[in-house]
Amino acid sequence: MNLLFTVKTLGKKRPYLRDIEIALNISSSCRVADFLTSLVNQQVDAYKQRQSDKTLISFIGEEKIKEQLSTNGNIKFNERYNQIFAEKDKAIETVLLAFEDGLIALFIEDKQYEDLKQQLELKEGDSISILRLTFLAGSIW
Repeated sequence: MNLLFTVKTLGKKRPYLRDIEIALNISSSCRVADFLTSLVNQQVDAYKQRQSDKTLISFIGEEKIKEQLSTNGNIKFNERYNQIFAEKDKAIETVLLAFEDGLIALFIEDKQYEDLKQQLELKEGDSISILRLTFLAGSIW
């Protein structure tokens, strides 16, 4: 199922990711926990694939530069500095805990989901927003 994702952080002018199409191997009716688990599995696999890419030098053309500027707001040459691979189980545990703790807000077609046991009804091409919430520390004195 192809879904459009936007990842935002409060207080930032631009979204971290905007309208990125991701194909998830998930049924149209599932729980929030299953959805987040499937999303993390897909993203960890994609991360591992990028990390194992052994391209020596990555050149980018004018078309790729324009694409990166419009989607990310910056240009990257895909250099790999971190050789540590992600662990799926740890990543899933982290996302589920962050969701339970209210550090991540999930919106599907402008409806907020707040419980891991809530049932989702997904359709092809649904717009999904994930908001990373951050809290300010300190006092007003």
